[in-house]
Amino acid sequence: MLSFITGGTSALPRFVNYTRERWLRVVEVKARMLAFAGVRASSRVLVMHPMAPWSIGQVFCEGAAALDAHVFPVGLSLRPTTLAHLLRDFEPTVVCGGGRNLLRVLDSVDLEARERLASSVEVVLTAGEPLEDPVRSRLKQLLDCSLYDIYGCAEMDALAIEGASEGVLNLVPEYQYRLAHEDTGLGLTVGSRGELEVCDPRQGEGASWHNTKDQVLVVSPGIGPSPWGTPSIRIEGRTDLTVTFGDGCAVGQEQLRELASTVGLKRLQLQVARAPEGDTILLMCSAEAPLPSTSAIEGRFLDLCTDFADALGAGCIQAFEVQLAASAADYWDTERGKTPIIVIRNSAV
Repeated sequence: MLSFITGGTSALPRFVNYTRERWLRVVEVKARMLAFAGVRASSRVLVMHPMAPWSIGQVFCEGAAALDAHVFPVGLSLRPTTLAHLLRDFEPTVVCGGGRNLLRVLDSVDLEARERLASSVEVVLTAGEPLEDPVRSRLKQLLDCSLYDIYGCAEMDALAIEGASEGVLNLVPEYQYRLAHEDTGLGLTVGSRGELEVCDPRQGEGASWHNTKDQVLVVSPGIGPSPWGTPSIRIEGRTDLTVTFGDGCAVGQEQLRELASTVGLKRLQLQVARAPEGDTILLMCSAEAPLPSTSAIEGRFLDLCTDFADALGAGCIQAFEVQLAASAADYWDTERGKTPIIVIRNSAV
């Protein structure tokens, strides 16, 4: 048995266990995706994902190795000067990593290393968190290459990869899919929306369905754009990115996205610090000039979250503050390098 953990984006990390057979299956699925994106025996694949105790980096490495590619698992922790030196020697043709982290690396290495990357890299495959449009555009501008976003979850690993249309994800054929609905679920028909559930039929009779908690829109029924005759989907958000406070009030990602849209924020994060004496909440924001005032942001937030405003006024929440971020370091990241829209941290009791 091989055990990894989930990334801790919306809950505390949990173990994900693999038998040898299951591990080989997820590696096979990743190899299928990499081959679709153009990875072959002549490819030099740079893997910039976190390694143990998370599975994502290891699966990318073994998936590329299964295609006889030359693989360099660089991880996340090398200093920019060391990484720049190694990149000159390795000259990757394929880069696998988180989109924002790859941009951070490109900004941190010297100009010569960046130009050499731009001349050698043919394909970038992003995974680990939703690929935002500004990140996609900047990566294409800097590297002038093909880019594919991969969708998956820690419990099942990779499930889909982009094709010719940005944001349209082609589900792999190894799994079965449905939309959550009571006990039986619903089929993936064009235009339908719901929480995506996944089952691995190779686990045999009684294989369980896993609810990804991702809200999806079904774009194609399984013909046309998909290379495998499987349905194509768009990810519209998560249903479990909601934080509930001591009095029962709650704030979710839809309210935060509405806030960002109406006030003009390009990024925000609700940072919740739990403590026995009560919750302290900081809403961290970034915006384009002209910057909105924190009081305007706070007022709109309280308008959108009326039960939260009531709880705050009643003293059920210890403190609430809106702050404009001075740098990326003001946002909380998970141990795996993700920056979710809601983060909860528990202080010691």
